[in-house]
Amino acid sequence: MSTTTGGVSRIELSYLLKNNMLIKGKGYRGSLSWSSGNSILIETKYTEEEKYMRLIYQITTRYGEKKDLDYTIHFETVPSNLRIGELLYFCCPYNGDKCKILYFNDSGLFISRKAHIENGQRLYYDLQLCSHKQRANNRYFNYQSKIDELFENQNYVKSHYRGKETATAKMLDNWYLLRSHYDQLRWTADYLPKILQRLCPSLND
Repeated sequence: MSTTTGGVSRIELSYLLKNNMLIKGKGYRGSLSWSSGNSILIETKYTEEEKYMRLIYQITTRYGEKKDLDYTIHFETVPSNLRIGELLYFCCPYNGDKCKILYFNDSGLFISRKAHIENGQRLYYDLQLCSHKQRANNRYFNYQSKIDELFENQNYVKSHYRGKETATAKMLDNWYLLRSHYDQLRWTADYLPKILQRLCPSLND
């Protein structure tokens, strides 16, 4: 069975920031849980001297053995392209890649999507495995989610900087256009479920 990004436990940087589990200048210790019922202990520190996340949890191996894990994932910062503040990334514990999301792997570690491939486990995006009729609807909600998350992480989007449109503003405009495109597409006969096509026969004209 193929594994998707939505089907495995993951740690999102935006979630940690939004829920005050990662606060600049401070440390944090608590638990992180998922709808599956799984939970882990998490410790973070985000200061000038130390930037890391420590994960503590227990897994059961394929042979039924219990294994305790306790390891540290470092954060890496890069200057903002607006020269205001900094951008924060996870430093993947498997290959050192900068990323915003870590996914649970068969190895028992939380690693980047690219590291999954390097480790021999293909991790698909949910859209890659959805049916043709689901694709437009899923893409619409995918772009809506991106827009919502952007505004959750910052109060507003600066449209211009020194007379030039910012990269974030360009990206947001593109997301709005794509969301609108897939919103129209998902209501066409080609993408509607058959039961809705029967209820709305005019869509087939």
